[in-house]
Amino acid sequence: MPEAQAVAVGERHGTLREIQGLLEPAGVQVTGRTASPGKSAPTGGVYVVLMPCDPSRPRTQPVGGVARREKGRHLTVWAFAPWVAGGLGLDLGQASRWTFRQRVQFERAMAVVVVHELAHALAGAEHRPDGLMSARLGRQQLLDSKLIVDTDLHPTLMAGIARLKP
Repeated sequence: MPEAQAVAVGERHGTLREIQGLLEPAGVQVTGRTASPGKSAPTGGVYVVLMPCDPSRPRTQPVGGVARREKGRHLTVWAFAPWVAGGLGLDLGQASRWTFRQRVQFERAMAVVVVHELAHALAGAEHRPDGLMSARLGRQQLLDSKLIVDTDLHPTLMAGIARLKP
């Protein structure tokens, strides 16, 4: 697994667009901004942090993301870019050599992981046999352009968002 590596600004913006595309049909309007480590953090909403790995798990246990409240305050989704890239057969260390298509695929996959974790945290969603809430999101789900937030989760997702501190 590669050491910590930056995800280019373009991929972050593309990932945000993909997150918006997944959540807007559920009635969720998403806005976002990028903050570098050590800079002033945004207030309210949900933080999405891109990390090389989950420091709470062994490096041999690949996980694409996790959501939890940090220090009892803001809900934070941690997305582990190298694992997501690896799930697509891409090497994050070679991102500068990715084709346009590979970049778009990575953005989509990161968005699927983030929305999956948001559904756990905000809607209390459990894993399901397939789709967005599959316990093991594989390449097929990560790239499925027809993948949606299950309609039965829309009301609980909206209620979870309403409970967020502004």
